[in-house]
Amino acid sequence: MVEQGAFKEFADTRFAHGVNAVAVGRFDRYNLFMSTDNPNYSIYDNLGKSTVGEGVFDGQPLAVRGSADGRTAWVVFSDIAEVAMVDLENQAIRYFPATRNGAGAFTLGLSNNVCH
Repeated sequence: MVEQGAFKEFADTRFAHGVNAVAVGRFDRYNLFMSTDNPNYSIYDNLGKSTVGEGVFDGQPLAVRGSADGRTAWVVFSDIAEVAMVDLENQAIRYFPATRNGAGAFTLGLSNNVCH
C-alpha cells in the first residue's frame, strides 16, 4: 500500500454555464468544459489555472470525446448534422458534416484514448 498524499484544492474556477461534460487534453494541459444543456464551452489551461478560450457551439452538444493524443476534442450535436473538432492547444474549432443526407449524429466513439 502506497500513500499518495492528501487531496487539496487545485483551483477555484467557475464557468458561466452548467458543466456536465469534459474532455481532458494532452498531459492534462488543456480541458474542454461544456454542457449538454446549452451550447457554451470553455477551454481551461491547467498549468496557467485560467480559462484560455470560451465560445458558443453552432449546435446543442450531445457528447464529447478526447483524441488518442489528447490534442483534440470531438463533439457531436443533437440538433445539427455536424461534428466539431476542437483543437485544444490552439483553441480553434472546425465543423465537419456527420452525414451526407442531413441526418443528425447520435453518438461518438474513439479508440485508444489517453489514459492517465
